[in-house]
Amino acid sequence: MCARDIEAALSSCCLQALENATKHGQASKISVRFINGGGALVLVVEDDGHGFEPGAAGRGAGKRNMSDRLEVLGGS
Repeated sequence: MCARDIEAALSSCCLQALENATKHGQASKISVRFINGGGALVLVVEDDGHGFEPGAAGRGAGKRNMSDRLEVLGGS
């Protein structure tokens, strides 16, 4: 796994999360943070949209694509 692969995966996931927040959650404010520590890099996307119940929501193509990109790199 190289830095370019990680950058591409996180970039793709960030864009997908932004699209989901605006398209499905009707968010008007979105913040994006990267937290690097403890051997992990974490992407945090928060918004003021109406949200969803993770257990009840289906796993659409966008969420599936994010998971697939991260799993290839050993992430989640």
